[in-house]
Amino acid sequence: MIKTDLTGKVALVSGGTGGIGSIICEQLAVNGATVYISGRSVEKGEAVLATIQEKGGKAYFVQGDISVEEDCLRIFKQIEENDK
Repeated sequence: MIKTDLTGKVALVSGGTGGIGSIICEQLAVNGATVYISGRSVEKGEAVLATIQEKGGKAYFVQGDISVEEDCLRIFKQIEENDK
């Protein structure tokens, strides 16, 4: 595990509900980043979100498929709204 201070940084992880993606999300959050978990499965996204929050990290789940333009626009809009 690499330790680096990511406090104040924002990360978007597409595919954050999968195996490798969820681990990336957790590590970013543990290192202080605000993590936006993006994936198609609400159930898996909420599970990753809960794990991060249990460890004291800050994260949001935004359901979407990055191959769909409307989903991408909605994801980025959600990030902008939360980051104000």
